[in-house]
Amino acid sequence: GGGLALMFRDLVRVPATAANTELLGAAGAASAISVIFGSPLVAAVLLMEVSGVGGPQLFAVMLPVLLAGGIGAIVFTGFGHWTGLKTGSLEIGLPAPSVLDVGDVVWSVLMAVVIGAAIHWIIVGGRIAARLVVAHPLRNTVLCALGAAVCAALYAVLTGRSPSDVALSGQSMLGQLATDPHAWSVGSLVAVLAFKSVAYALCLGSLRGGPVFPALFLGGATGALLAPLPGLGVVPGVAAGMAASSAAALRLPVSCVVLVVLMVGNSGTVPVIVLAAVVSFVTTELLSQGPGIPVFSDGARRAPRPASSRP
Repeated sequence: GGGLALMFRDLVRVPATAANTELLGAAGAASAISVIFGSPLVAAVLLMEVSGVGGPQLFAVMLPVLLAGGIGAIVFTGFGHWTGLKTGSLEIGLPAPSVLDVGDVVWSVLMAVVIGAAIHWIIVGGRIAARLVVAHPLRNTVLCALGAAVCAALYAVLTGRSPSDVALSGQSMLGQLATDPHAWSVGSLVAVLAFKSVAYALCLGSLRGGPVFPALFLGGATGALLAPLPGLGVVPGVAAGMAASSAAALRLPVSCVVLVVLMVGNSGTVPVIVLAAVVSFVTTELLSQGPGIPVFSDGARRAPRPASSRP
């Protein structure tokens, strides 16, 4: 794969440099490995380890983490006479999609740009809320909580649905949205996207606002809303939306691809998941990162924030 990529470079007369030789060789090898193992995820992880990304420190950290994670999983899966503990599954039960077509791929890429930008500005809104809360913690935290509550109440009044659609993280609703998206009217989807986005930003900056599942729900809801577009299926739309929104929120595209693939539970949507995550990540990295988050005490100073917003 790497050799064919370099041969193609020479055929189109691109100047050979050390940088593009390494990049094209790795990209070609990844394509070949994806074909052999049937998954781009295997190619990405394998090349990270083989190329020594992170150096010896990566293995010094990852090997104990893998070992501890495997042993810890026994608590839930069971071992011998130990039956294990019941825990929620990440899989949301998306039905197996039909074969992807051009519309699925093109719309997934375009969706990723829009969703990535939208989630990015929601995160920026959370940083602005955090700056306001730092100035007057008690008063502004209460005001943010009231603002989130008003969003949930207005959503319930306008749509007749439960305010928990806005107030909660959305983890439990992802399964409902995935299995029966037609239970949501267009107006309800637009309303939940608008009100949950505002509440999400307020909670990120003041309350206990986790960045993962609200972002996943916003992306999945956007995919379901846009599914009627020509050539876009519901399943690829929801999967690509979740990948784009999580990559924009976490800035960890490989981790987000793994997470969404596990949640979707089928391999047919992996190509659009990968494309959406990468496009969304690149989009957010090109945008202004917004204000930094100040500390509560002048005595505790953070180290200067790096140029990239990646955590």
